[in-house]
Amino acid sequence: MKKNNAGFSLMEVMVAGALLAGLGLVLAKFGQDANKTAKTAETSIELNQMFSEISTVLSDSGNCKESIQGPLGQPVTVIKRKMGTEYVESFAVNKKYGNGTLEIKSMKAVDEPTGTKLVIEVQKIGQVAGGKFLIKKVPIVATIASGVITGCGASSGSGVGPTIPIYQRPDGTLTLSGATASFDQSCEYCSGAVSTVCTPEVCPPGFEDKGLTNVPKAGPPGANNCGPSGAHRRISTRSCKSEVTEIGRMLAK
Repeated sequence: MKKNNAGFSLMEVMVAGALLAGLGLVLAKFGQDANKTAKTAETSIELNQMFSEISTVLSDSGNCKESIQGPLGQPVTVIKRKMGTEYVESFAVNKKYGNGTLEIKSMKAVDEPTGTKLVIEVQKIGQVAGGKFLIKKVPIVATIASGVITGCGASSGSGVGPTIPIYQRPDGTLTLSGATASFDQSCEYCSGAVSTVCTPEVCPPGFEDKGLTNVPKAGPPGANNCGPSGAHRRISTRSCKSEVTEIGRMLAK
């Protein structure tokens, strides 16, 4: 086999070149994986920092009310914080954060069995492991009336109290008690020839009139002017009931 001036054959040079090329590819792939791993770790840290800051901003009731108000489920476009006497943008939809690797795609407040949450959809940009989109739910404590947020604050787990339900009675009045109350109001009368029909009192505020019932009632002779036998003695009963409906929540004191 033909040798070059250094004493290596052409085949040996080709084999060495192929080995070096293969090693270069391995090192390049290793470098890409290492860079991707580092980028993923960095993005994860940036995510945690961003959500922590959002929670901190919203823990101020003024910031939260300025940022999140209106009907549940309505898109939230900007989270604001107070700077001096004005509220300025802190986070917003369609803007990038971190080192340009995170973009907020949407935000909205929703009511769940475990409480009110600000649902944030984030897109991860660049070479990072895992899915490109993720959903984060930031707990908030909100005062809600008929599906509309009228006040709120973030629940960071440190000093922000829980919410308590607000109930509405049938007449529209509000109460913090979820108990259903009921009672009857009755009066007696005689349905005979000497008849004086009685009407029970109306139901008090906060109670719904469930109707009247009239039934015979046994009694001693002569009772309620019903004659010697008392055969026509009756009792009229009005049923009153207060069935409350939960319409929202408020911050616990």
